[in-house]
This record gives sequence, structure tokens and C-alpha cells, in this order.
Amino acid sequence: MLSKETLEWATNKLRASEKNVVEAAQNFWGEYVSGIQIVDENVIQGLFTINMRLYDKTDIKLEYERSCLDLRVKKGGEFIQIHKLTNKEMANGFDSYKHDGMLKNFGVLDRVVREM
Repeated sequence: MLSKETLEWATNKLRASEKNVVEAAQNFWGEYVSGIQIVDENVIQGLFTINMRLYDKTDIKLEYERSCLDLRVKKGGEFIQIHKLTNKEMANGFDSYKHDGMLKNFGVLDRVVREM
């Protein structure tokens, strides 16, 4: 079992990561992103899921797990990983959560959504 201090530290770290992803999405898409909600989080495992909508038409799921960010687009009733919908180069692993990697991947996501 985690100590109170460790749990508090982990919670603060996860909340900071949530805030970072939400702010990055808001800064990247501005008025074209809506419905941002943190729908699942697990402090112990260091993960969370954010649902949002782009251009009032496409549902997006951002899944964060231990400093890696996975992007998924709802297509045909299911969420599909963005790399399965494009051949564009993307930031992977830990680079996917770093600022430049996140912006690169948001750019790829934006192109995929606009082409749907």
C-alpha cells in the first residue's frame, strides 16, 4: 500500500500531466476542440483517458500511460489508433508526450480528421 505522501505525489503528477495534455489540445485547436473530459484515471498505474471532439464532428480519445500518449479516432463505431489511419511519421513512446512530439502527432491527427 502506498503512503499518503506517495499517493499525493502521484496524484499531483498525474493531474499535472492531464492539465498539460488538455492545454496542449486547447492551444493547438482553439475553438475547434470541444467536449474535453477526463473520463478515466488511475493514479496508481499512472494513466488517464481524455475524450474530446474535433470540428464538431469527430470523437477523439487520448490515452495517457506513464508518459506516453496514444491518439485514437472514432471511425465506424470504434476508436482506432491514429497510426493505423495514416502513413505519416509520428512521435512514438515517450516522445509522444514531449511537447514537440505531442504537437507533431496533433498535426497528423488534424490531417486525418479533416480528410475523413
